[in-house]
Amino acid sequence: MEFQVPDGPAFREDRILTIVERPRRIAYDMRVIRDGAPRFSTTVDVTIERVRGGHRICLAQQGFPTAELRNDFAGAWPDVLAELDRRVSGRVGAE
Repeated sequence: MEFQVPDGPAFREDRILTIVERPRRIAYDMRVIRDGAPRFSTTVDVTIERVRGGHRICLAQQGFPTAELRNDFAGAWPDVLAELDRRVSGRVGAE
């Protein structure tokens, strides 16, 4: 998958699913490829728990080569999860 984040370089992610436990857990290994930068890999583990009034998502991503990269990706996750919510709830394109 290719991504372009605001004020950041374009990059590609290659993902390999490692755990699929529908409907509560998914995990994958991810390799990040950016022009002119070293490649790196992380692991992502997402669990979903039904709670009163909705769902609780626990997301863990590990393996970053630097704290700066970890923080950059952590800052993007809220937007990723909001987009997932829009798609799952059928509110795609709604703002």
